[in-house]
Amino acid sequence: MSLKNRTLALISVLALSVPAVAAACPDQPATATAVSAEDAPADYTIEATAAPVKAGAQGFAVVTIKIGGGYHWNKEYPAKATVVASGAAIGVAKTEFKQTSGDFESEETVATLKIPVNGKTAGEGTLTVDTRFGVCSDKVCLIKKASANVTVVVAD
Repeated sequence: MSLKNRTLALISVLALSVPAVAAACPDQPATATAVSAEDAPADYTIEATAAPVKAGAQGFAVVTIKIGGGYHWNKEYPAKATVVASGAAIGVAKTEFKQTSGDFESEETVATLKIPVNGKTAGEGTLTVDTRFGVCSDKVCLIKKASANVTVVVAD
């Protein structure tokens, strides 16, 4: 019997045995539920901070993503962040940041994004930062989403 025929015979035997195994194990579900990458466990935190900015000057908001639980930052994944500024007190010249453009500074378990903020007038404004990034363990890589809000105070 050729290798091709032996392989086809083996596949046929395995295909026929699956229903028998399922019948022999009635307490077990016939199909497994897949865990999506968004639901898979990965320990990370996201923090956003901003020092006060003077009206007419530029400052920075800093977003830090810390990875734990045996995972590390995936430098190969094209991480990105989108930023929306709310309130008349602040503005941003750039609303999209990408790892492929060098916007993220990353180490093994930490990634940092510095967002330039312009102080327009005295008061407060809020930055909403939505990120998408990759984390990996020794066995799997996952794509994650995280959001953070940061209040920026603008002084006279």
